Amino acid sequence: MTQHTIQKCFLSLGVLALSLGTGCADDGVTEPGADDTATGTDTDTDTETGSEDEVGTTESGEDTETDGTETTGTTEETTGTTEETGEETGEETGEETGEETGETGLMAVCGDGMVEGDEDCEGEDLNMATCATIGGFDGGELACADDCSFVTDACIPAECGNGLAGLEEACDGVDFGGETCESQGFGFGELGCADDCSALVLEGCFDAECGNDVTEGDEVCDGADLGGETCVSQGFSAGELGCADDCGGFDTDGCFDQVCGNDVVEGDEVCDGADLDGQSCADIDPDVFAPGGGLACDDACALDLSGCNSGTCCSSGGAGSCDVPTILACVCGLDAFCCNNSWDNICLNEAIDDCGAQCN
Repeated sequence: MTQHTIQKCFLSLGVLALSLGTGCADDGVTEPGADDTATGTDTDTDTETGSEDEVGTTESGEDTETDGTETTGTTEETTGTTEETGEETGEETGEETGEETGETGLMAVCGDGMVEGDEDCEGEDLNMATCATIGGFDGGELACADDCSFVTDACIPAECGNGLAGLEEACDGVDFGGETCESQGFGFGELGCADDCSALVLEGCFDAECGNDVTEGDEVCDGADLGGETCVSQGFSAGELGCADDCGGFDTDGCFDQVCGNDVVEGDEVCDGADLDGQSCADIDPDVFAPGGGLACDDACALDLSGCNSGTCCSSGGAGSCDVPTILACVCGLDAFCCNNSWDNICLNEAIDDCGAQCN
């Protein structure tokens, strides 16, 4: 291979590399200036030496083979690029489409039991909405239409004076939205609402005043006002309940538990030892027992009536000598002799058998 031929090949390769990014190309696509130069060189060579023409032809053939090979390579590279581009395009398109599908989800189908897409609701599933939360209403019953949109026919329109505090109202009538005088920082009182529903009215709220004998606000008691509580209701047997100085609780120092057998009637005891709490047999049953008698208290602090009797009704005596009025009237109604003449044994038996006298 001659120096000229080598120069021509390198020159062709350089030009084609700049234009196609490949090796030596077909003579038909070489740069005109380069071909002219190369052709001129070949012509000179051919004129000067016939053998160089053959060499040139050989070189030209090599160039042709080289160009063919490189062209083929270029085609493969182009094909590869096309495949690569296709894969990238397919992957990108698939990924983008998949992402979009994932973001969008399946098309909303009203009636499938799921709230999706632009649906408001599905059957009984209101998506946690209420008449009050969707705006424009103070309350009522929200429903769902067959086309999965809200039905507000049973919702109450938002307006001051309907007794329902809406989202934009501080209150409405007696609906204070759960607020009270206490929640507003006062001790007690009655909260009010402005006529335009814009604010709570606090004029009826007051602070509790301990010591005025009126239980107010968060006071447990106040002086003598114990709210109906007693020592017994506080778990004691007896005593006198009081109120703490700060009105924050009860004073139970005067309360105590009863002890049966200490000769003091306490709590629910009716008697204790010798303490009969001022009672007598006649107090227990005046239609049967005579005044006085032998009333006693047993070990369980309960009354013992075994010593009680009907007094003189149980013994002979003068006319009408029975000192239990009910028994006397009963016997005289049966036998006038007992009241007009004497109270004999017949009268005595009538008193016991017919008129309930207790004689022991």
